[in-house]
Amino acid sequence: MMFSYSLAVYLTRGPIWTRMVGSFETPCEQYWWTGLLHISNYVNPDATCVSHSWYLACDFQLNIIAPLFLILLQKRPKIGWILLGVCIAASVVGATVNAYLRELGSGFMLSEFTSSRNSDLSYPIDHKGIHYRISTFLMGIGLGYLVFTVKQNKANQNISKVLWQVGWVVSTSILAAVVAVTVVMVDPDHKFCPWLDPLFVGLSRPLFCISLSWVILACTLGYGGFLNQFLSWSGFRPLARLTYGVYLVHYLGFTKQLYGMQVPLTFSFIDYVYLLGGDLVVSFTIAAALYVTVETPCCRLATYFLKGKKKRDSIDETHQMSDFRTSTKGSEQQQNN
Repeated sequence: MMFSYSLAVYLTRGPIWTRMVGSFETPCEQYWWTGLLHISNYVNPDATCVSHSWYLACDFQLNIIAPLFLILLQKRPKIGWILLGVCIAASVVGATVNAYLRELGSGFMLSEFTSSRNSDLSYPIDHKGIHYRISTFLMGIGLGYLVFTVKQNKANQNISKVLWQVGWVVSTSILAAVVAVTVVMVDPDHKFCPWLDPLFVGLSRPLFCISLSWVILACTLGYGGFLNQFLSWSGFRPLARLTYGVYLVHYLGFTKQLYGMQVPLTFSFIDYVYLLGGDLVVSFTIAAALYVTVETPCCRLATYFLKGKKKRDSIDETHQMSDFRTSTKGSEQQQNN
C-alpha cells in the first residue's frame, strides 16, 4: 500500500503512467483504513488503494465465517451439509437473478471495450462482495471435510470404476466447456443475451469449482493416475510458497508494462508469450525476495512467540500442579498427625 502510494510513480515513464499512478493517491489518502481493516470490498469498493487487494478483504471475511460451517459439519454433519447447500444455492441464485435484473454481461472489464454492455464490475460490490462469491468457498469447505472423513475412514469409498470414469469425463468436459464459453462471452462483439449471460455469471464459477473438486477428490482417493503424480510433484512446493507474493506484486508489474509504453506495441502471439514469460519470471523473483526477507522471518517470529507462550503456560500449569500436590501432601500429613 505504501509502495503504491509513494514510490510506484518512479518505476517508469510514459504518456499515461503518471496519470494512472496518480489515481492511486486519492484512495490511499482517504480510504487506506479500509484495506487495513479488510473491508475494502464493501466500504468504498470502487476506491481501493491497491486495486487488487480487495480479494484479501474477501478472503479474510470468508475465513472468519468458516468456523461456523466447520463446527456444524463436525458436530452436526446433516445440519452442516444442509446449511452448506442452502447457502451455495442462495448465492448462485442471487448472482443469477441480480445479473438478469441489472442486465449484467459476462467478462472482465467490458466497459473498457464498449459502453453498451455492463458487467459485474459496473457494480463493485457485486464483483467484490462475498455474498456472490461464497458459493465456491463453501464448496471448498465441503470438499475439505469430505476428504477428511475419507482419510479418517468415516466415509464409504466403495465406488465402482465405471462411476469414476464417468466422473472424469463429466468433470473434464465441464472444465473445457467453461473455458470455451468464457472465450465467447468475453468477446467485445458478443451481444448481451438476457438468459445466457446471467446464467453464465451465476453458474460459471460454481461449475468450474465442482469439476475441479472432483479432480482433487479423485486424486486424493488414488484415482488420479498420471495427473495425480504430476500434481504431487515436489517441485511445485517451493513455487506454491511464492504464490501469495506473486499475487501481491504481479499487478504492479504488468501495469507498469502496459501503462509505461511510449510507443504502440505490435501484437502477436509470440510477443504475448514473451511478455507473459517475463511477467512470470519477474513476479516470482520479487516474490522469492519477499518470502526470504519478510514472510519467513515474520512466520518464524510468530511461531517463536506462540511456542514461548505455550511453554510459559505449560510451566505455569506445572507449578500449579506442584503447589497443589505439595499442599495436598501437607494437609494429609497434618491429618495423620
